[in-house]
Amino acid sequence: MAETIVLVPKRKLSGFAGSADIAAVVNHVAQSVAIPGAPSTTSVPFWTVTDTLKIPFGDGGADYLSNNGFEDNNILPWVKIAGSGITMGANGAHPRSGLLAGRAITGTGSTVSFLYRNTVDDIGLVTPLRGAEVAFTVWARFDPLAGGNYTDNRNRIRVGDNVGFGDWRNLFDGTVPDTPESVYRKFTATHTIDSSATEVYMEYEYYKAGGRRILQVNIDDLEFTVLTTNAGILNMAGSHLVGFDDNAVERTYIHTDDVDDVPVDGVTEFPISSNWAFDHVAAPDPHVGYVLESLFDAQTVLHATSDDTPVALAVTEQTLVGRQTSGNIAAIPIGITDDDIVEIDDADVADDDYAKFTTAGLEGRSYAEVLSDLSGQADATFDWNNQTLTDLAGLVTDTGTPRDLPIDCGAQKTVILSRVVFDDMQFPVSSGRVPAANAPTFETFTANTRSYAFDVDDFIFLQANEMPHWWNQGSDGESHVHFAIKTAQSTGSDRFAKFTLHLAVADVNEIWSELGPFTAEATIPTGSGALLHFRLDLGSVTLTNVLINAQLTARITRIAATGGTEYADDVYITQVGMHLQKDTMGSRQEKLK
Repeated sequence: MAETIVLVPKRKLSGFAGSADIAAVVNHVAQSVAIPGAPSTTSVPFWTVTDTLKIPFGDGGADYLSNNGFEDNNILPWVKIAGSGITMGANGAHPRSGLLAGRAITGTGSTVSFLYRNTVDDIGLVTPLRGAEVAFTVWARFDPLAGGNYTDNRNRIRVGDNVGFGDWRNLFDGTVPDTPESVYRKFTATHTIDSSATEVYMEYEYYKAGGRRILQVNIDDLEFTVLTTNAGILNMAGSHLVGFDDNAVERTYIHTDDVDDVPVDGVTEFPISSNWAFDHVAAPDPHVGYVLESLFDAQTVLHATSDDTPVALAVTEQTLVGRQTSGNIAAIPIGITDDDIVEIDDADVADDDYAKFTTAGLEGRSYAEVLSDLSGQADATFDWNNQTLTDLAGLVTDTGTPRDLPIDCGAQKTVILSRVVFDDMQFPVSSGRVPAANAPTFETFTANTRSYAFDVDDFIFLQANEMPHWWNQGSDGESHVHFAIKTAQSTGSDRFAKFTLHLAVADVNEIWSELGPFTAEATIPTGSGALLHFRLDLGSVTLTNVLINAQLTARITRIAATGGTEYADDVYITQVGMHLQKDTMGSRQEKLK
């Protein structure tokens, strides 16, 4: 049997002193308390409150197992409804407590079992067990006969109801000892009783394969246990119910006498009645000082413009509740009138759009749409406020009728190029003047053109040019010569031609002076065809102190090659030029840059 713990409410001990008196009180309580669900004529020597409520089987006023089922006091009417091939031995001494138990069970059949049942009867055992978890426990030990073979023996238990059973619990898990056991072991099977059950079952099964020796199992004790987390007791204390739960925690439960119609400030344990709540809701104005629901029509909010004076505010369409500077809470219109709230009136508005007013609010306008809006106006002239136009793809003036593009920079102003470009100042050769000696030969160049052919040491004087007004005044010029070979160069190796440029310059009211000479040598690769065009850079010309209106004249000479074998035939010099930087459309004044 399990160890018994007796719990006695503290209030039952008041007025007693000393251990003898306390023992007397405990005895009094034990003799006056009945187990829940038991017949009124049954007394219980001890009242047990643990984590489980146990109903033991064995001696001491409870049921024990015999050939006819559970007998003795028959507190619980268990009825044997099945069983064969099992012999219950004589009662033996209880090995743990000295009480009556220790019955030997033997059998010779292949499968034999005892099944016990408790039905809905005068003590109503099954009804309170519905939905509860119950346990069937057996204390047993093996007592094998000498020379037996018990490998296939199985002893198992299970508990269930008329709806279904729990899992089988093997007593010895297939391990059978060779010698008798002296200690009883505990084996438990559990099951949750179905909510619709009308009968509770406990089953013990013994199995032995045919032809094997008899195995004796000593059954010491069987227990039926209710594993409930709600075990405890309730008793009346005045008009209250007082309970002790399975953890011996005392709790007080509210009685209907504690419910009334009078709410009391500070009371947290006792509720007011449903009638009071009904009367409260049914009152014409249950909350004095509150705004009545009847004042709130559809689309109405609560607001106050002074302390302690909440009133209803109707919110019409196209308005927002808000408060403007120095004003009160109000329904502010949505629109584009002064003090209105503006809303977006554009389904495809996007990030980085510009905002444009419509009759209803704002719409987004992209960069392209803004330019289109501006150019689409009758008077599209507007001031760029001295800003620079960037990333301009072009200026087109012929989208309709072709027209000029006027650019007005103002008096003595010009169009300036932020980045300089290059233009040519040319010294035509065909119009040059040849010397009396070492003169080039003016001869047929192509079928319908003529040009000067230069042998080594031939030279020619070229015309004078004025420094152009678009020139980036003071910047260097890049001199060069254009020439072509008279006949194909097929010697199998490179040939060379060398030239020297002499320049003279003079600003207005200044003395002419020489610049240079500027000399360079051209490589003529083998395989070059007749009249192949070459351009040779002769070098940078420093023009730091030169101004527009200055004059520049030139002489070009073919001189002997120094870098390798001379090209043997004449070369045609078609032009001498100078690349100049261009930074304006022209000069701001006629004679000044």
